[in-house]
Amino acid sequence: MLGVTRANYLRELWARYYDPAWAGSNPSLQDDRAAEAFAAAVWEILYEDLPTTPMGWDVTVDGTENPVGGFWAEDLDAATANKWLHSLTGGPKADLRVFSVDGAQNYLVAVPEPATLVLLGLGGLCSFLGRRRA
Repeated sequence: MLGVTRANYLRELWARYYDPAWAGSNPSLQDDRAAEAFAAAVWEILYEDLPTTPMGWDVTVDGTENPVGGFWAEDLDAATANKWLHSLTGGPKADLRVFSVDGAQNYLVAVPEPATLVLLGLGGLCSFLGRRRA
């Protein structure tokens, strides 16, 4: 289960560091490296044991109690991932939703701010009214 503490860490990480350019076409090498660091930070929040303070996060160490061994990552910008995790001190938080289905991939989605929704709604209404008059 995600829980409030993990959810708040994710919301703050997203608000501070997520860049929509990572999901666009032709991302740069720098974008790829930042997206990898972000993914490692998300993994750390979701699947590793919670530290007592944000300074306890470390994506290079398996913080689970799995005797077989757990997650490790190679060739990613662990310093950036750790720097981002260490900065999570209760700052601004994104409005996120988690979509989960048993046995399937979970999805984390940002909810657009109300102003954008209002503008989209007005645009749709104007389009509808314009077609009715034509």
